[in-house]
Amino acid sequence: MRSALSSFGLIALLTVRAWADPLAVYNFDGSSRGAVDVDSNSVATLLTDGPGFKSSIDTTRGNGPASISVNSMQADNANAVTAGDYLSFTISPTSGFALDLTNLSFDFANYTNKKGSKKFPVESFFVRSSLDNFGSNLATQVTATKQSAGKFNTASITLGPAFNNATGSIEFRIYVQDNMNKANRGALLDNITLNGTTIATSPEQVPEPAVWMLMGVGLLIGAQGLRRKRI
Repeated sequence: MRSALSSFGLIALLTVRAWADPLAVYNFDGSSRGAVDVDSNSVATLLTDGPGFKSSIDTTRGNGPASISVNSMQADNANAVTAGDYLSFTISPTSGFALDLTNLSFDFANYTNKKGSKKFPVESFFVRSSLDNFGSNLATQVTATKQSAGKFNTASITLGPAFNNATGSIEFRIYVQDNMNKANRGALLDNITLNGTTIATSPEQVPEPAVWMLMGVGLLIGAQGLRRKRI
C-alpha cells in the first residue's frame, strides 16, 4: 500500500510538471540561428544581433560543428552596453505554463585569422536579462585570454529565484567586449544552453480530481496484482 501511494505521488508530480532540461540549445548546426527547442511548453526565438555588431556563423571553428563569430570593438563593459554589442534570444512559456529557469551556459573562445598565439585578442563575455531591464550582470564576466589561443571554455550562470514561476517572456543578452579594434580578430560562442523546467499553471493542464482518483485506483489494483504474483 505504501509503495502504491509513493508511486502515485511520483506520477502526480510528473503530471503537473513538464520536465525539460535543457529548454533551448543554440549549437548552430546547419548554419542555423534557431534553438533546438526540446520543450513544447516553451518557445525560444532565433539568436539575433544587437545594434553594435553583425555576427556570422563560423563553420570551420566551434566546440562542435560550428559556432557564431562576433567582433566587438569596445574597451569595457559600459561601452559594450552603450554600443549594443550583444547576442540576444527570448524564451516564452506557452499558454497555461510558467518557466522555472535554473542556469544559462555557453562555450566561449577567441579567434584570429593571423598565425601565432600573440595575435589572439582578449575577449570578455557577460550576460544580462530583461528582468531588470538589462541593468546588471547576472554573474562575473568570463574572459578568453591571449594564452587560451582559441581554445573553448564553458561558462555557467546560475539563475536565481527571480527566474522562477515566470509567466512572461524573458530576454537574455550575451555581451562581448574586447581589447582591440581589429576586423580579423574576435570572439566565438557555441552551445548556448538555457536549462530549466515548465510548470502547468492553468486548470486545463492539471488533471481533474476524478482523474487523480482513477489514477490512484489503477495504481492500487496494479500493486495488489504484483503482490499476488509474488505470493
